[in-house]
Amino acid sequence: MLRWTRSACCPCTEGQVVHTLPQGEPVLGVTSLGEEIYLVRAKAVAEVEVYDVVSYRLLRSLTVPNIRGFTDINVKKLQFNQVLTATCI
Repeated sequence: MLRWTRSACCPCTEGQVVHTLPQGEPVLGVTSLGEEIYLVRAKAVAEVEVYDVVSYRLLRSLTVPNIRGFTDINVKKLQFNQVLTATCI
């Protein structure tokens, strides 16, 4: 279960917060693919924050040039693979 707050997504078990991602701008979208959590926030730089699914440690930030920002992020499952897609402004 995912519980949304103004600035972080908190994976929960039986109503208890087990870990909170770092504070920051409001979260616009979150999804997971394999062993990683992908998160987009409302901020000036269009980037996707990538966290480890177990430790919730920030692994990297993927900057996307020539767009103003994101409105959502998700995973599409195709016949032979999965694709991470992001809706841009």
